[in-house]
Amino acid sequence: MKIPTTLIPLAYKISRDVYDGKLKKSEGAKLLSKNEQMNINSAQDYISNFRCLMNGELFYRTLNTASMEYFFSNMLKDYGEAYLRKPLFALMQHIQYYEGPQQVNMLAMRDIYDRYTQKASYLLLINNLEQLIVNIQTVESYLAGDNERQKTLDLIQKGICFVAYNFGGKLKFAPSRFIGYINNNLELHANNQIDGRETNPAISRLLGNDPVADTLLDEKYQEYCASLNINSRSTGSFGVERKFWILNFEEGDSQIELTRDFPEGVMIERLHKVRERDPWLVELAKSNFKAQHGKLICQICSFDFEEHYGDCGKDFIEGHHTKPVSEMVPGYKSKPEEIALLCSNCHRMVHRKRPWLTMAKLAEVLRKK
Repeated sequence: MKIPTTLIPLAYKISRDVYDGKLKKSEGAKLLSKNEQMNINSAQDYISNFRCLMNGELFYRTLNTASMEYFFSNMLKDYGEAYLRKPLFALMQHIQYYEGPQQVNMLAMRDIYDRYTQKASYLLLINNLEQLIVNIQTVESYLAGDNERQKTLDLIQKGICFVAYNFGGKLKFAPSRFIGYINNNLELHANNQIDGRETNPAISRLLGNDPVADTLLDEKYQEYCASLNINSRSTGSFGVERKFWILNFEEGDSQIELTRDFPEGVMIERLHKVRERDPWLVELAKSNFKAQHGKLICQICSFDFEEHYGDCGKDFIEGHHTKPVSEMVPGYKSKPEEIALLCSNCHRMVHRKRPWLTMAKLAEVLRKK
């Protein structure tokens, strides 16, 4: 049922009181629905969504635009600018859920997210793998330089939770408290309220698992510290056991040729591949292509997996992002029409050389063969 705008302030107040422990959820839902302008299920949704916003958790039941706007404006007043970090993270998860598998346009919610993000003078939690990899690249750039190297080494030495990643043929470790915030740098990191209890859930959501203690990874971490000429502690800060995630790049990533200078190109290549592994974007591109052509075939060589492999190959094809990451401004949102559908061989050949082969160039190579 449509919720009257006059009920939104009451919905906020009751939801806040339930969250603050002044009311039980059942009591709040009854109060909110007693005038029959809101049913009990909608009342429970308001209360549950407020809790998810405050805790930075994904919520599935959507609120109307007026309600979400009121919630954010009053959370800003009641809890302060710094506390919006978690609600904004929760809202972005909600947007991604609906724009992904549900394929629902969330422009109004994105507008709220963008406006309240612009109000922020503090670090926001990462909400996609691209942001994670950009931060890892920042760590690598600091380690490759002189001015910020020592501060970065201190973060690595004192860290508790780390993302382990293979870079330049070596296993390296980036501290979660640094890489868990969007576009982080050492100056912002020093001047903001930083908390691993915020960044760890954000990274866990992106990588699909919580960090775990692992003897082998801890040995590799100690070897990494030794390679940086710093002493590794027996535990993380405060005597807490170190834990790790593993960031796995696409199969074959190790075959990327490194440049002789600082290998920013390798990070760009990996960021490009992360975009290509966005399942929602690729599935939407496949759905659009199939609706237009009736089946999925390679857009370069016309290979048909179903024709060659039967049911095993039905609806199988790989996605390739045609817009280079280097041409994307920060915050750029990829579009399904930028995803080309390629067979495995053509996809590997496109990425074989740097700069990457265009689809037209590879098609020309095939014609001349």
